[in-house]
Amino acid sequence: MVRAAGSGDDAVAARAGELAAGGVPVLAVTADRGLRARLPPGVAVTGPGWLLARLDEIAPSA
Repeated sequence: MVRAAGSGDDAVAARAGELAAGGVPVLAVTADRGLRARLPPGVAVTGPGWLLARLDEIAPSA
C-alpha cells in the first residue's frame, strides 16, 4: 500500500514505475486517460470493464 501525500495519480505513476523498473509485472486498471499517459513503459493498462468482468467470473451477481 502506498499513501499519497499529494496527488494520487503522481503516487500511482511513481510506484508503477518503481515496480516495473524492478522487473515486477504491473497492471494498472484505470479509465483515466491522463493517468494512462503518465504511466511508464512496461506498465500494462486496462480499463475497469475488464476488471469487473473478471470479478463477475469469480462471484457472479445474483
